[in-house]
Amino acid sequence: MNRNIIYATLVVLLAACGGSSENSDTEVTQKDNTSNNTPRASISVKALNVDACGNTSIATDAALIIHNNDYSNKEVILADANGSMSYETDNNTETISVLLRGVDEVSGVKPFDIRTYIDHPIIDLGTVYTSSGDTSLCNCFQNTLSVNVPDRPADTGDAELFGAQRHSNILNYVGYSEIEGIEQCSKVGEKPPLVTTIIDFINPAESYAAVIENIQQASSVSAELRGQPVNIVSPDSYRQVSAFIDDNHHLISFAFDASSNVYSYPVEQAEFYSIAAYSFEDIYEIPDIDRAYILRYSNIATTNINQTFDLPLLPINYVELLEVLTSETGSYAISYAGELDFMNVSISASSYMGSILDWYIYAPTSGQVPNIENLDLSAFISDVDLDANIDTLSIAVGARDYIGISDYDDFLRSKVTRDAGDFANDKWSKMDWANFRVTMSGVGISSMAKALPVRLANIDKKRENTKHKPTKNDGTSELIKKELALFH
Repeated sequence: MNRNIIYATLVVLLAACGGSSENSDTEVTQKDNTSNNTPRASISVKALNVDACGNTSIATDAALIIHNNDYSNKEVILADANGSMSYETDNNTETISVLLRGVDEVSGVKPFDIRTYIDHPIIDLGTVYTSSGDTSLCNCFQNTLSVNVPDRPADTGDAELFGAQRHSNILNYVGYSEIEGIEQCSKVGEKPPLVTTIIDFINPAESYAAVIENIQQASSVSAELRGQPVNIVSPDSYRQVSAFIDDNHHLISFAFDASSNVYSYPVEQAEFYSIAAYSFEDIYEIPDIDRAYILRYSNIATTNINQTFDLPLLPINYVELLEVLTSETGSYAISYAGELDFMNVSISASSYMGSILDWYIYAPTSGQVPNIENLDLSAFISDVDLDANIDTLSIAVGARDYIGISDYDDFLRSKVTRDAGDFANDKWSKMDWANFRVTMSGVGISSMAKALPVRLANIDKKRENTKHKPTKNDGTSELIKKELALFH
């Protein structure tokens, strides 16, 4: 019987949660990764934990899972004392999963982060990270910042802050804005990462920015960097510009209608600018579905901000992406597959306290639907830990293209050596993406397999989308950042 990727994955989770490590036939090993013998080709990876200020520690609870052709587990390699895992093989590719555990417990459970790669080449994957909000080894402080705009002393603007761990409130007054409860953390003995702020005005429309090198030593600042409008051509799209500074996106300017400007700012610290157009469309009134939406996104990273940017969006609709989730044909193919690099599927299971299970699957944009109900995670997941806590399920499917990447294999090989600053390079500088997501509540581990096909069937493929009209502070920008972070 053919099964689609999502349904099969959920069957896997149910089977895994109903089992135990004692009943599994999978070989679980913790290998000494040193040998005097001539090595065969090996696939390897190292896992680290990263805290709130960038300190790293070895993720000794990580695992590398090697799958058979039928997607059962061939071998599970546990991380050694250095967080390293490796597997020798004579094959050109292996289907693998890298399993990471969160540091901070959610509802009494250390979360699971699973990344499955269909037909991964036999190479070193480099280092993978799991992040936490742990601040026990950090130097953290709180501050309040007053921001004035000398050019607009008689006007009230709308302020934003970027680069801080968090802030509690922003109050806008005539002539200045006050940002309260700014929390920032740094490594002990190092200065905190810089933060930036912008203040937007209307009548006339202008924007001003400031860069604060050390927020710990600043109580007030003047925003004197005047924003320059950026010309983005993308019909019926929302627009966004940001500056990439110190491994983070700063000075994010939005426009939600054709008459509004987006701005860049003359900041000497900017390594490059990120220019984006996107559409965000909710699909409303679906029985038993809390939310369904499709996000289409096009982005250019460049050091030359003084040009016109043409950013048409991928003409993929939610019906086509939905069919990847519901197909019974045994195969799938996304339109424009020759132009797209990979398909992504994600499953997130959470409680009201946060996400407990995040599963990310990377696959080519066309091929046979993997029959992965034999995947066995019983050595890591039990229904005792999960079923009582999980009540919300979120499922997404999407496709992505980078201008300098030729195909899925090239993507997997190239991403190993990529860092955040490389997105302005020719290989990664232009990206197009479409992603469809559905979220449903009242679904636990034990009811996933039964609930999923029924609820997805409620999505009327002929239903007209109603375009969501985001506003600056409605959370859409944070949602987009979260979506983009899932599949790099």
